[in-house]
Amino acid sequence: MAHDEEMGLPDEEVPLLSKCAEDEGEQSAPHVPDCGGSDILQFSSPTYYADEQEGCMKIDIIRLGAMKGRIAVRFSTEDGTSKSDEQYEAVSGKVIFEDGEHTKTIDIPILPDGNWSPTSEFKVHVTHPENCNLGLYLYECRVKILNSDRFPTDEYAEDIDNGEEAINEIDDWCLFIEYCKLNFDSAGVAWQTVFVLIFDQLNNVIIFGNLWIGVYIVDSLFVKDGSSSNLILASRYHTALLIGLWFVVPLVVLHAWDTLKTWLDIKGASLSFLQKSVFRTYMDLAAESRTKVNPAELDMAIDESAQECADSYVAALKIVAILGRIITVALFIVLFQSEPFAVWTVLILPVVLVMFSAFRAGIAQAAQKRADEKMLVVATLTNEGHQKYRLIADYMKRPLMGDIFSKAAESHSEEQIPVAMIEQNTKFTTKFLSGLVICLYITLKTPDVFNGTVSLGIFLATIQIFGDHLAEAVTDLNEQLMIIIKAFVPIKELTVFFNLPLELPDLKTINRYRREQTISKRTDLLDCPTVGSGAFKSDLIPIEVTDLTFEYGQGGQSCVLKNVNISVPQGSMVAVVGPHSSGKSTFLLLLSNILIPTSGHIYVPSHLRVLHVSREPMFLRASLLQNLAFGLPPHMIDVDRIKTILRKLDLEDMIQVLNNDLHQSIDDARICDDNTSAREKLGQLDIADFADVSWDSSLNHSRKVKLHIARALIANPEVLVLDRALQALEEDVACEILDVLRKHVKERGLCLPEESIASRRPRNVFWCTQSAAQAAQADAVWQMRPDTKTIVNTTPQALMAAQLPRSVSQQTLMAARRSCQHNALMAALSPSKCR
Repeated sequence: MAHDEEMGLPDEEVPLLSKCAEDEGEQSAPHVPDCGGSDILQFSSPTYYADEQEGCMKIDIIRLGAMKGRIAVRFSTEDGTSKSDEQYEAVSGKVIFEDGEHTKTIDIPILPDGNWSPTSEFKVHVTHPENCNLGLYLYECRVKILNSDRFPTDEYAEDIDNGEEAINEIDDWCLFIEYCKLNFDSAGVAWQTVFVLIFDQLNNVIIFGNLWIGVYIVDSLFVKDGSSSNLILASRYHTALLIGLWFVVPLVVLHAWDTLKTWLDIKGASLSFLQKSVFRTYMDLAAESRTKVNPAELDMAIDESAQECADSYVAALKIVAILGRIITVALFIVLFQSEPFAVWTVLILPVVLVMFSAFRAGIAQAAQKRADEKMLVVATLTNEGHQKYRLIADYMKRPLMGDIFSKAAESHSEEQIPVAMIEQNTKFTTKFLSGLVICLYITLKTPDVFNGTVSLGIFLATIQIFGDHLAEAVTDLNEQLMIIIKAFVPIKELTVFFNLPLELPDLKTINRYRREQTISKRTDLLDCPTVGSGAFKSDLIPIEVTDLTFEYGQGGQSCVLKNVNISVPQGSMVAVVGPHSSGKSTFLLLLSNILIPTSGHIYVPSHLRVLHVSREPMFLRASLLQNLAFGLPPHMIDVDRIKTILRKLDLEDMIQVLNNDLHQSIDDARICDDNTSAREKLGQLDIADFADVSWDSSLNHSRKVKLHIARALIANPEVLVLDRALQALEEDVACEILDVLRKHVKERGLCLPEESIASRRPRNVFWCTQSAAQAAQADAVWQMRPDTKTIVNTTPQALMAAQLPRSVSQQTLMAARRSCQHNALMAALSPSKCR
């Protein structure tokens, strides 16, 4: 595998777009040699953050090296979840660095769309280096666009900003209308919605035709001694045949339309939009926001809540078709029997039933909310049983949990009864009122039929309208209204969820601070000829903590760190030590941008990638090789390097599993000699990859931890943060892993070509420990001082000297450091100071 800053990308064809002023003057630009040169061009950060309203995003391309000669590179954008001409304007072009220039900035227009959406992103690439090389990792970057609108719209922005209680006070119907507006504009169903609204009226046209034909059959076609002038064709028989076709041809048309409507899949698009939005929003929630959403709530939001909201949008479209049906039968009565009772009944009956449904909406909503709450309990218990089975079994509480689940399931079942009763009563009320209207109509109009004032065909058609068409229309109308009312609760729940604070605004602030500081510090170093002897002066920028204060909550009640100022040069191993609950893990979370400082800054040069490694090993339901290569682009998967790293961590038996994965991928790609296609597949997770896998079922915890760390070393970050990842290991095993991490730092990346070490960026490792033997492996020790809430920079020797009795010699200390045997060191330390 080539080193990470010297080797350029393979010759991939990246389309260069036309929207770039640099291209216009390219032919007249100064000549740049096609090859040669040792400088590196790359982006200044792996990720950039843009507000939707700021209009333009500035992306920095930086030059690393001697800064001698003219070099150039091309750039272009690539759609991701952000689409060009919708969220941003695609650009491409060529950037030329003159002798001594170290930073260039390209502008990418950001386009506000006026609608809420989850955070979206696109990529920017640099390609075709001239007289230079590309950074192997930062040859591309991601740009995240932060949406500033509220869900579902900004119509109730003030209420939404005031929190959950204010959201619950928003009128249900008004909030539903705003959701429909969002879905129409953002779910990709705009033209489909218009199409459905228009062509759903086909059924109403056919209903009108059926009513007219029913009257025609009774009053004209089969009337004895009737005039032939009323016949459509020359004979009654042929007219009857033509009428018979009417009952076939429209069905073909309706079937074709229903097939097309199914293919348009408005519900599927609406559901998919909400489900993707829920998942993507959860990924971007701030740490505090994420604690407010438990796994069961997330499951219900993606499954039931999204389903009910999508159903409600489709129900709104069906209501328009139903209203068209009511208008159709009303028009028929007006045209063929303008009798006041029939006309007013057609108009008033739907209104009465809608008012009845609206009156019971609150009752239905309350019943549905109670049922949903009980279902949430069932889902939570299911998740607890799955995630914490070992705890339940170890304490022999399986019967207890079974009983608790049974009660929860029964309680949910009981709460479903009122919901079903409300729906049943609504249907019965509709049928009862329809039957009552028919009874009154027959009573009032039968004499008119006997004396010939009203034709039998009109009389029967009107009864059919009241008994079938109007009754069905009102029943369907109530059903769709109940679907919409059922969605009121999930719409408000989603409104609360989607408007929870995200971590991205804080990450944007940190990112821009680090970029500005990096440009400033690089400028100072490059302008000072006496600083540094190497070509990569940027490596001399230290990692710094400036006036850092952090407290949990507000008001300083749980202050962990206060006004911390400390720094370390790049290329260091730093052990963070201190007594229990002194804030070691908190500090590493701050260093990893997982927690955000209350005030002050943690500065890491923006072009360095920071990777956090958690205490508990975590793996995706995918193959071993896909898990290990999770942090790499597909084209950079080097199986030989991965195997070497596994050997260094004493995981040689996992290599056979790795080989099986590679062979399977080659078989899937149907290739025999070249594993390029297999490598692409291994680097790109697919839905099929999340199947049940068993490679880790026989691994003990320590081996999982080793694989957890191996994955981080394979990803090869410049800054590696181990948050208690070594804590569960035996002391000798932890020290062996620290030996491997030392090689990672010393060689500027593990298992990379020796000849390219000079052009690679320094590697840094931070880890927290309470072990003196592990701290002895560090270049610098940052000691937590909980009494003053600060951090002191010291050395392993100084730390040991302060803790060891005077009888312990320096030779004993160095022997303990070399051997990393915890017992030898513990024999020299008093028990109280081993912490």
